[in-house]
Amino acid sequence: MHVARETLYDEVWSEPMTTVAERYGVSSSFMARVCKNLKVPRPPRGYWARRQAGKKVPSRPALPAPRRGDELVWSRGGDDRYGCHVQRARPKAPEIPATGRAPKPRRRRTEHPLVAENRPHFHDYRELRCGYLRPNKRIVLDVFTSVAAIDAAFKLANGLFWALEERGHQVAIAPRDQRLYRAQLDLERESGRRILGWEDWSPQRPTIIYIGTVAFGLTIYELPDSVDGPQPSPVAPPARASPFDQIELTPRNRARIERIIAELAAKRRSGEVQPAPQPPKPPKPSPLLAVRTYSPYPDTDWRKQWIESKTGEMHGQVGDIVQTLEQAAPTLVTLVEQAEVRAIEAARQLDLQRQEWRREEERRAQEEALRRRAQAEKDSRQQLLSIVEHWVYANQAEAFLAQVGDAANDMGDAERAEVMRRLEQARRLLGGTDALRWFLKWKPSESR
Repeated sequence: MHVARETLYDEVWSEPMTTVAERYGVSSSFMARVCKNLKVPRPPRGYWARRQAGKKVPSRPALPAPRRGDELVWSRGGDDRYGCHVQRARPKAPEIPATGRAPKPRRRRTEHPLVAENRPHFHDYRELRCGYLRPNKRIVLDVFTSVAAIDAAFKLANGLFWALEERGHQVAIAPRDQRLYRAQLDLERESGRRILGWEDWSPQRPTIIYIGTVAFGLTIYELPDSVDGPQPSPVAPPARASPFDQIELTPRNRARIERIIAELAAKRRSGEVQPAPQPPKPPKPSPLLAVRTYSPYPDTDWRKQWIESKTGEMHGQVGDIVQTLEQAAPTLVTLVEQAEVRAIEAARQLDLQRQEWRREEERRAQEEALRRRAQAEKDSRQQLLSIVEHWVYANQAEAFLAQVGDAANDMGDAERAEVMRRLEQARRLLGGTDALRWFLKWKPSESR
């Protein structure tokens, strides 16, 4: 069941929310969340009671126009991967005046609403074996870092989102009713090395940047070199020969060894003997971030990424990221058009193949019908010949039995009675000589 936001808007302002929710088989609180997701205004608490009492109630607000990336349809019983998909217009790149330099974003003190909404979800997480954190909530921003780098990642996302908003663009989590996909992030393949304890993770929906109506996927992630993941277990060095190995462990030598160990321990506690210095641990590298943009449309291949060489360097590349996406929007539109042409051609080829399959099935069905008809006629002819053969044999046997009956007339009563009893059994076994009864056993080919 698919419900458009316009339909839901009319329903929630025509009757109480509990009535609307009961019609769709959900709770009123769930229906309220649906209205929130579809950005459908709903009556305030107590609206219907005040209206029934004849009191003044707030006027019905207008349904706001949907923004790019907003959900337009609620799919009852669907999920985010297999729910309803709305056929939308082909993406169109906006007309942006060409500038020689990348736009320089302004610094803002406030958090972007999308960052403020998603930051708490990254405090409720579990840490993967490779050191990256995995939020327990699945519908979140596409940010993949360690705990140490999460604040820097959100700071970068905040600056990037505001820079896009200043240029008239929009950032959102992909709605469920659009066919937008996340490109897999394989850090082992991209870094060219094996990551101990590597686990792949992805949010349930991709993070989308809208340049006009053109969608770009976005991922902010931490480079694996700066993640404090599990380290390989150190290999124990081979044991060195001890002078005590050459001493025979007699009771006297054992007491002597224990006395020497106790003296060394006492000197170490008193500070006379210093323990061997341990090599210093290498400092953990500062978190380095990367920004990856890609095409979320099916059957299109476009990717671009920016990588930090030192901590905080990515903030200076925000303007370049925005400018690159603006310049790449026409290219992505062309790729989408080419993908649509390929999809139409693939659908046409599939339709031709299905038609060929249907013709082949019909041909096989006709051949099978002809084969069965021929086999039925063959079986019917063989049965008829077999019936005639048995009838001829029964008539010959009946002539024999008739002679036996004639010969039995000259016998005594007891002997004749025995012969007649046997003749009756013989005729019953042979089936008799009634041609019509034998003919009715025959099964024509049409009834097979």
